Amino acid sequence: MRIQRPAGRSNLPYIGVGCAIVLAICLITTVVGAIFLLPRLPEIMLQIGGFQPEGETDAVFANVTPIPTIQIENPVVPSQAVIDLGNYGSEPLNPSRYDYTLNVGNASGGQLASLSFTETSLMALCAQRTTVCSGTGGVYRNGRIDLRPQGAVIYADVFVSQLGTWQNLGVVMRLDSTNRQLQVVGVDLNGTLFAAPPTELGMIVTDIEQTGNDILRQVALEANSERYQLSEIRIDDTMLTMIMR
Repeated sequence: MRIQRPAGRSNLPYIGVGCAIVLAICLITTVVGAIFLLPRLPEIMLQIGGFQPEGETDAVFANVTPIPTIQIENPVVPSQAVIDLGNYGSEPLNPSRYDYTLNVGNASGGQLASLSFTETSLMALCAQRTTVCSGTGGVYRNGRIDLRPQGAVIYADVFVSQLGTWQNLGVVMRLDSTNRQLQVVGVDLNGTLFAAPPTELGMIVTDIEQTGNDILRQVALEANSERYQLSEIRIDDTMLTMIMR
């Protein structure tokens, strides 16, 4: 049946009652769909990029056996110390800027230095030497470090050229069998672990791993006129400790 335009009305398009109802339903469906999909949008974007869920991130760091503490004989706190980060430059360890613990002394195997940083200090050191932990990085920015037993989750906003947008990712890393290098386990998103694919997105994760390990291979400490090289790393929920010989 044809609906007649009421007399005396303007020539504006006339929408029938049925059309109005359909439009209202479509609008409501769109709004409700957006409410439910927006929280899952990062996860959907990861899966579109080839990342596949593999369980919970917390499980990676569960049941980790703590490494025994090295007992330093006659420990001495150096009055001055400099940490050398290789290509990223050197930084004097200033107690007013960094919260760290440094002891030099003897232990089984000879003289060594034990240097520990809190998460806050690692962030401050990162911001001082790189743009990753600031908001001005070109590819990575707003970095954050979450220490875990014998590992860490490194969060950062990453520019994904495939998607043309910034995406916050948490790269899950743990120490390898040498306790001197980090290996990527996957990517964390809201507590879920995703395996990184062999694509451009996966290469971003690999690049973060390579950069971190490159720094660890070069890191050194100068204290009391001695130079110490990294021997092993120990990590718990609050502290990263470098044993240097």
